[in-house]
Amino acid sequence: MNDKYLIPIFISGTILLMLFVFFIVAYLLVQKQKQNAYHIEKNKMIFDHQNKLMSARFDEQERTMNQMSREIHDNIGQLLTFTTMNMNAITKYATDSRQTVLIEKAKTLLDQITHDVRNISHSLSSDFIKVRGLIPVLEDELESIRFLQEIACTIEIKGERQVFDPGKSLLIYRIAQEAIHNITKHASATAIHIVLDYDPVLFTMSVTDNGKGFDKQEIYALNGIGFQNMLERTTLLNGSLDIESQPMHGCTIMLRVNCAELQKTDIVASEELPVINFS
Repeated sequence: MNDKYLIPIFISGTILLMLFVFFIVAYLLVQKQKQNAYHIEKNKMIFDHQNKLMSARFDEQERTMNQMSREIHDNIGQLLTFTTMNMNAITKYATDSRQTVLIEKAKTLLDQITHDVRNISHSLSSDFIKVRGLIPVLEDELESIRFLQEIACTIEIKGERQVFDPGKSLLIYRIAQEAIHNITKHASATAIHIVLDYDPVLFTMSVTDNGKGFDKQEIYALNGIGFQNMLERTTLLNGSLDIESQPMHGCTIMLRVNCAELQKTDIVASEELPVINFS
């Protein structure tokens, strides 16, 4: 065959081959993009489902605690009030100074029980924190611990206080409450110090104790004492959680959340897990 025919045929064949390769590559890229989009959508659906389950679980916990709060307030609270009234009436009929002393001691104990029951009722109620705000309720929580556990409790406020969404404030309070519970139950501490830092951009809450602390290897054991709840609430806040502890040197749990997140009225967790640092 003449060379003048071979060259056009060769060029045409080369172009067709290149077009074929191009379309194959383009097809593979499109399929890869579709596959990636499918996996992203699937992971998003899984995350959204997990997020809804987590939010629903906490909502159910809040409903249960609210019910318990009402039962304590309406039933036990009223019974204590009636008992105190009866003790006041009995005082009028005391015929001996020793009887009067014993009655007064009983009334003092009843006042303490009433105070404790009221604090427990308030700490269980989500409506209470939404009405009063984060700081007063935390102060009440520490006052109760100070009274019941004889632990020195202090709270420090830095920066200018900001108004956060009540639902987000409730999550912050529950994290602090869980941390305090862990301290009173496991740390053998004599002091608790809470710092709320209202930076214009980043809100920080730290809960520090002077207890026995724990080793880094024990971090996974925290799941059984409420750490998982703190972690999941941190996820709902799109924040980060830092834990600093060493044996015999106490522990500090620090929550950091962007203020913009705390001012949103909805709770939508980020698709990324919260940053958890342990040192």
